[in-house]
Amino acid sequence: MVNMGDKNNKGSNMLALVFGLCMAVIFTGMWYVGLKKRRESAIEALKLIRQKIHLRLDLLRQDVDEKRLSWSAKHQFTFKKLLQREDQSAWNNMTQQQLDSTTLSQWQKLDTDLTDFVTQLDDQLLSADTRQAQSQLAQDIEQVQGFYNHTVNELNSGVNIIPCAVVSKVTNIEPLPTFKLQTA
Repeated sequence: MVNMGDKNNKGSNMLALVFGLCMAVIFTGMWYVGLKKRRESAIEALKLIRQKIHLRLDLLRQDVDEKRLSWSAKHQFTFKKLLQREDQSAWNNMTQQQLDSTTLSQWQKLDTDLTDFVTQLDDQLLSADTRQAQSQLAQDIEQVQGFYNHTVNELNSGVNIIPCAVVSKVTNIEPLPTFKLQTA
């Protein structure tokens, strides 16, 4: 004789198992979307930083062209080196999985050196508008670096939490490096 309570109990257990599996799939999907969104936000922040560094160099170039000023040989040499370093620090594939901290360090150093260079130029060699724009762009870059670091810290925490680490391994979402905090 079959006990009807056992049948109902097995059905309830099976229903609970299916419900649990569905919840796990939904949770995994939501986790993946969250990780992907954070990674995309970080990549967009990197693109913006790169764009603003390039704009800082372009502003210097335009200011010199407009005023037809001649910089000293030292200033010309320094500016040429800054342009070369920008080319050398290019990160051509903004969606590649592996971004090393060296690239971020190069960008950060280039931005710092640009700020130092602008400071060295006196008012006759650099217009007030360009100086103000340089200052604003430097502040913007610093803010975007902060946003990037915050986003990457969230991403990296999510990538390293178990069982979410499994999701990130399967979907090839890897941790990203952060910018080093500058001490004033």
